[in-house]
Amino acid sequence: MADFAKSLAVSENMLTAHPNLDALFASNESSTVGAVQALKQRKSEVKLVGFDSSAALIEDLKAGAIDSLVIQDPFRMGYDSVKAGLDKLEGQDCRKAAAFAATAGDLENLTTPEIQAQLNPDLKAYL
Repeated sequence: MADFAKSLAVSENMLTAHPNLDALFASNESSTVGAVQALKQRKSEVKLVGFDSSAALIEDLKAGAIDSLVIQDPFRMGYDSVKAGLDKLEGQDCRKAAAFAATAGDLENLTTPEIQAQLNPDLKAYL
């Protein structure tokens, strides 16, 4: 659920219904925020894999509340989309779809150049 409060409630219900649960997956940023909040409130050892990133989620990853995050490159996605739109307006051919690989980020690779490029894009390279 793409709503923090709903995700928190669903996560709490799942943790109550399945006390021996090993892991949770949250499919977007707001769902991950709700799920990690539920885990922190219970001081749960359930592993959480979240999707997307934010400053708060990166801090929760560093603190061990989140096991890993599937990190996208939204800046590149937006940049390439605008560029494709401009190309189309200028009469050039452009791709109708583009695949942007996501990367699994955890404590071991959080500081690697690949992950850092997605979390903190070099704006000078695009402008």
